[in-house]
Amino acid sequence: MHPIEKLCEEYGVTRYWLAKNASISAGGLSDMIKEKRLINDMKVGTLSKIAEVLEVEVGFLIEKLYKYEKT
Repeated sequence: MHPIEKLCEEYGVTRYWLAKNASISAGGLSDMIKEKRLINDMKVGTLSKIAEVLEVEVGFLIEKLYKYEKT
């Protein structure tokens, strides 16, 4: 499972909800997941928008995603 999917599961949101509320493309988010894009390859702006909508600090989000990526 991709780290973004694990994040959605933890926060009880769908990928669509996350994309819509973070003002990012739902298709782009789906592509990241399908392509199994690593956290290092994600744009800081995208991570920042996700952090904002989940009401967490960007650093906290990145750490969480790295942990998910390793499991």
